[in-house]
Amino acid sequence: MPLVKKPVTPLIVALAPFIAAGCLCLLSVCGEDVASADEFDEPVLFQSPPRSLQFVPLEVRRIAFSSDGKLAATGHGRWTTAGCVRLWNLAEQRQLAEFPQRRGVSCVAFSPDGKRLAYSGWTGTATVMEIDTGEKIWFTVGGVSRLAFSPDGRTLVTATDRRREITLWDTVAGEKIRSLEGDCFGFQDVCYSPDGKQIAAAGGSSDGEQDGRIALWDAANGKQIRVIDAHDAPVVSIAYSPDGTTLVSGSLDEMARLWDVESGELKASLGAHDG
Repeated sequence: MPLVKKPVTPLIVALAPFIAAGCLCLLSVCGEDVASADEFDEPVLFQSPPRSLQFVPLEVRRIAFSSDGKLAATGHGRWTTAGCVRLWNLAEQRQLAEFPQRRGVSCVAFSPDGKRLAYSGWTGTATVMEIDTGEKIWFTVGGVSRLAFSPDGRTLVTATDRRREITLWDTVAGEKIRSLEGDCFGFQDVCYSPDGKQIAAAGGSSDGEQDGRIALWDAANGKQIRVIDAHDAPVVSIAYSPDGTTLVSGSLDEMARLWDVESGELKASLGAHDG
């Protein structure tokens, strides 16, 4: 399901993987690059005109860009099959490296300085590696499915689905800092606010036990701020606006919603679209 570039509200960045369909879409600020990929297609970077990076045989689960815009990383595969992480040179439109994995890769993230890449997947591990050498710095186990770097790059937050845990890690030592407490559920995505002061995680369950929910924590003291009953189905993607005042969520109920970070109130709902 390739994404067609259409005008979108400025200052909204939404990363929305639809796991059941093996689809990944990235919406960006008007006039900027937009990437899309799906189970039967290749990672595509939309500009004027759109261009393809390269055909890939495995469905794309997640796409991430380095802060300087020179590199992209893609996570491939499923929970029942082997997967891999691929690193791409965007200017030259070519693959730089491939890192095979025993199971599919559900999340990839660049460190803010662009020197490290973190990834996680259905092996239940989170791995941090040096991009230049491909050397693994450290990894952790524990059912990790999603992860994100803090804006200063000093902390990595990991989220689990079945274990319903959010954990902070020191990216230099690879040591656990703390687990976040509060109302936890099956997490499908996690991110930091732009200023690094908040952590947002989202998820739910497809069995009807829990609808789509979003939880917010204070990153400094680990205390939970609030939980939002956000959607009628699991939330699979969340992201802060660049100014940190708005949180956008994407759900398997085919809705995207905008939330006021300060109050937790709904600001707008965006329905499903064609293309």
